[in-house]
Amino acid sequence: MDNDKLQQQLDAIRAQYTDILPERLANIKNKWHQLLTAWTPSAAQELTNMCHSLAGSATTFGFPEITRLSRQAEQLLSDTTEYCQPEPLKTSQLKQLMVQLTSQPVNAVQSLSHNPRVELTQRPIYLVDSDQAFCQKLKKLLAPHVIEIQYFSDEEAFNTALSKQDPCLILLDFDTSRATPSLTDMIADLKAKQLLDSPLFFISQQESLALRLEGFRAGGNGFFKKTTDIELLIEKINFLLHKASSDPYRILLLDDDELLVQHYATLFEGVGCVVKAISEPMTIMTHLETLNPDILLMDLHMPDCNGIELAGTLRQQDNYAHLPIVFLSKEINVHHQFSAREIGVDDFLVKPIDEKYLLSSVINRAQRARHMQEVIHRNALLSLNDNAVTD
Repeated sequence: MDNDKLQQQLDAIRAQYTDILPERLANIKNKWHQLLTAWTPSAAQELTNMCHSLAGSATTFGFPEITRLSRQAEQLLSDTTEYCQPEPLKTSQLKQLMVQLTSQPVNAVQSLSHNPRVELTQRPIYLVDSDQAFCQKLKKLLAPHVIEIQYFSDEEAFNTALSKQDPCLILLDFDTSRATPSLTDMIADLKAKQLLDSPLFFISQQESLALRLEGFRAGGNGFFKKTTDIELLIEKINFLLHKASSDPYRILLLDDDELLVQHYATLFEGVGCVVKAISEPMTIMTHLETLNPDILLMDLHMPDCNGIELAGTLRQQDNYAHLPIVFLSKEINVHHQFSAREIGVDDFLVKPIDEKYLLSSVINRAQRARHMQEVIHRNALLSLNDNAVTD
């Protein structure tokens, strides 16, 4: 999908969201007035769910203040025991929050600038190393496999390039990293803030567990010894870029917020994925069978059944025991996140989320899952061949 068409689709979905936002705020206001008249646990839980849903979507469509106020209101309501009427102080705080929330301006939207995600194979590799002879050797070996390799011997030039374009991969010499710790700190900070989706590989003349630990703690995704691991490094880079020439990744999205799930689906389709977006959890089995997804991305709080119940049910079925499941939810309750991981959920991403980080996290996990399936299939074939030879 070209960037202009992608931007038009995202703008259209955002315009639909903005059109219905006044109604959603009005519904919250009415429910709050209903509670003040006659407080019931069921109505309080319903209002909490309304605030939760709004908090999970508003920032995505350009309304961060509505997310902030909705989240605070949800938290205050959730803190009460079984949604009983809170003490006078909390009730007063809720009144103030509800007035602020339901009176938020909802203006006609302007286009939200969308930074298109450039596919990995269309980005250069950034190689940072003061050893020019090694760099020339590595560039020659990698040249047939990548679109471009840019070499940097100093931190300033590297920072300038990084500010203009994310590479498909950063190759960082370990000695250079130690000599200029600010460079490594800068990369780690960008990754922590979800502003950089490029993998970081360390290359080194020496190799030990202590050095590998140091590289991992610095945010490295791989560690390779220069004298012995060059072929392995090239193989890893080919694997990293393999997805461009393979079948598109298949992603099943489940969220009861129809516009939000459409927005996410458009983002993933914009980078070449095959996506099925659904909003009713009880229909999931049909879509799992027809799509055969590489990954399932879903919300935690949904009608009919919650995400933990649904994931647990899937994990009991052999066909989906190893399907990567990622929760994308506004839920920040550590207990709920622990419960999700306890039943085998692979990751827990919190709304609102940076779109570049969302794309990178989900696609990388789908990539690893598909690679694992390929390894299992290849090993099974080798085992069959070995048995045939033995027989």
